Amino acid sequence: MDKFIERDFDELREISFVSYYTRGLNGSFIAGGCFKNIFEKVPAKDIDVFFDNKTNYEEAIKKVTKWENVVKTYQNEKCTGFKDVSTGVSFELIKSVFGTMEEVINRFDFTITKFAFRKSFDGFNEQDEPEFSYEIVHHKDFFQHLSQKRLVIDNSAEELAFPFSTFDRMFRYAKYGYQPCRESKVKIINAIRLQENFKDGDVSKSMYDGGFD
Repeated sequence: MDKFIERDFDELREISFVSYYTRGLNGSFIAGGCFKNIFEKVPAKDIDVFFDNKTNYEEAIKKVTKWENVVKTYQNEKCTGFKDVSTGVSFELIKSVFGTMEEVINRFDFTITKFAFRKSFDGFNEQDEPEFSYEIVHHKDFFQHLSQKRLVIDNSAEELAFPFSTFDRMFRYAKYGYQPCRESKVKIINAIRLQENFKDGDVSKSMYDGGFD
């Protein structure tokens, strides 16, 4: 997908600390709004962990429940939430969406959330030291829109599966100074028009039904 670009880890080392929440979890990566906070020098208190497939997710649940200083906070059909009591950071293991880094972030609505990072354990070297590899993928306009505080929907109106949720989150972002561009407003309006059955509850759907912050 040419709208996404890969970056060298050495360029963006400030994001490395979030990999603490994927340690030892095969096929896992972090994506979403926590990176927006990191680059804006705002503490990342909510982290979303995604997986390549369901098996990776199920294995991760077994491991994370045994981590020290971590408590399970809730579970629903979309994710399982945990909290690191030593840092106050909440993190969620997502089971509503599986796939590659590009496939997952392509489902997000706003470009300022389309960022993913993976740290993988590659084994031990000759000195018996652990070696790791890193993958970073983000929307090509991620940093531009972040600096401009622009809310941009790059997918088509037809691809917005939960436009009511996107509409709701657009207002939440506005509280922090983010404003949607004209084209994105039009896309949300058109996407809502495409919905056949509107229910009051659609506007306040869980974000895991309609996108990721």
